[in-house]
Amino acid sequence: MLFVRLALSLLLLSLLLAPSADRSGPPAQLFWVSLRDQGGAVSLTSQGEATEWLVLGAKTTYLALSPDGRLIALTDSAKHRVYLLEPEGRRLIATYPVGQTPKGVKFSPAGRLLAVANEGAGTLTLIPLDRPDEASEVAVGSQPHNLVFSPDGKRIYVTLQGEGAVAVVDSARAKLIGKVPLGGAPHNLDITPDGARLFVADRERDLLIAVDLASGQVVATFKLSRGHHGVDVSPDGRRVYVSGIGGEEVSVFDPIGPAPLSTIRVGGGPHGLRTDMSGRLLYVALTDPPGVAMVDLTREKVVRTIPIAGPPFWVAVMGNP
Repeated sequence: MLFVRLALSLLLLSLLLAPSADRSGPPAQLFWVSLRDQGGAVSLTSQGEATEWLVLGAKTTYLALSPDGRLIALTDSAKHRVYLLEPEGRRLIATYPVGQTPKGVKFSPAGRLLAVANEGAGTLTLIPLDRPDEASEVAVGSQPHNLVFSPDGKRIYVTLQGEGAVAVVDSARAKLIGKVPLGGAPHNLDITPDGARLFVADRERDLLIAVDLASGQVVATFKLSRGHHGVDVSPDGRRVYVSGIGGEEVSVFDPIGPAPLSTIRVGGGPHGLRTDMSGRLLYVALTDPPGVAMVDLTREKVVRTIPIAGPPFWVAVMGNP
């Protein structure tokens, strides 16, 4: 029976990942939010409607959307696994065991590889989605928390909270090839669309660190609000947005300078955040009270707050996963 289930999962995955001229468009929902305490996820529409559609595990934290919007990956930090979901059909496709205490998860830019940072194990799990039985585990360092792929998919940058650095992994060879020392406790991060700069939030010192990837050097640091921080580089590369769960605001930066620009009051305990593809809306997960703030970026003002039954953790948006 287990073999049959695995075979069916692999067949369904191959159909999802294969190109097809007859396939309908991407899911109607605009963005998705993970619910850590409820062990599930919520889909939200542009009209502000929220529906809890799947409860899966014990402590679901980070989630990611595939580049074509047809798959969602969601980590369960308590059960040490990652769930693969089909959002349009609201179906669980597969469950993969990974290392201890998985946190950050991302699809490669081509959508063929899934990477998971295992904070408790000190490893990065790499799962080829067309050959999940060939998954590999790369030792990267102490307390890897989150990750991001380079735009060409060749490199994976992983924050190491336990040693104040960012690990650099060759995705094709599944090999650690270097580390960028930063100090503090690098937590969440994002990369500019041209792959030139990495922006890393240090939760120990409440800093945003800008790293030039060509030289591997820190080019600027900026003070942030208190607490764990989410980081989002807008899809057009013109802005960097950083939350701080200990405050009520999102800080806005110019990534080119780099330089601070402004702050936006969004509500209590902001954490995960993502800009939509148009660059006009920012979605921010709020923990107190639980909800998602929709920010009009032309006015830098919250235009709607969507209440949610439990505290949201992370956000994934079509085109900006």
